[in-house]
Amino acid sequence: MTEGNAREDLEDEQRGWLKYRDEKCRPASADPSAVLQATNCRATEASKRFSELETRRTRKKGSVAQPAAGDDEIVRTDSMNAKYALARRADDPDGVRRSYTRCLGVSGGSTDKVAKCVGDEFAYQDRRLNGVYKKLMRSLDLTERAKLRIEERQWIKESEQICRPSPNAVVEPHFVCSEAVMRETAKRAAVLEGRLSS
Repeated sequence: MTEGNAREDLEDEQRGWLKYRDEKCRPASADPSAVLQATNCRATEASKRFSELETRRTRKKGSVAQPAAGDDEIVRTDSMNAKYALARRADDPDGVRRSYTRCLGVSGGSTDKVAKCVGDEFAYQDRRLNGVYKKLMRSLDLTERAKLRIEERQWIKESEQICRPSPNAVVEPHFVCSEAVMRETAKRAAVLEGRLSS
């Protein structure tokens, strides 16, 4: 099997795994406990997947495809990422980065480490959303800009409700609502990117 074929097979396999993980770890509701359960599920599945790829690498060193040139998801100075990274970005429809899955995979379930993974990804998605919002605003006429501004304010107001505790809510780790906000931010960025490219 050629390196190109092996890379394509691994990409197909990873896409299948992502679908499996998302189906298995989809939160049953927006309740904090359900989101926490889903986040823990994703961390567990990512850890299993990471171990599986590590085992393959150990058995056949040097066989894992290297990232394609220009892949902004790979930090080339990080030897761990370079070893275990796939060739291109995962096909996450909202653009949540593969590095987030890798981060959860090596977190070991540590609350502090998972919180850092979530925080780093949220910072990226927030910058992404702000960037595409500004680009889209520049592409619109005054009337459409006003509509988008109102729409964005409404979205911000709704997203702020995600972390508002309910009266009977148990105390959950902060990353639970942060992860939900991060994913909503990624979804919003994807929506605006779709408009910008249409």
